[in-house]
Amino acid sequence: MRRGARHASANRSYAMGAFVYRADVGPGLVEHEYDHVLLARLAPGSEPAPDPEEVGEVAWCTADEVRERLARDADRFAAWAPTVLTMALYA
Repeated sequence: MRRGARHASANRSYAMGAFVYRADVGPGLVEHEYDHVLLARLAPGSEPAPDPEEVGEVAWCTADEVRERLARDADRFAAWAPTVLTMALYA
């Protein structure tokens, strides 16, 4: 988690693994990262509170809805999203 990042209360978090990805993200721009994936369950009554500079939209979805959205509109997701979602949904 980034220093100063806002977050909701979680009862538990689970390490799902790590991966490396590389993606062209614009003219002359490349992301090349080693990322850890954590899955957390929010405490009852909590809402996610992502950094608005980093996250454009938050939605509650079933696993099937996430798969459908990714298949239908992959460009709205970050380059690393398919890998992270696969790790989380099929854990």
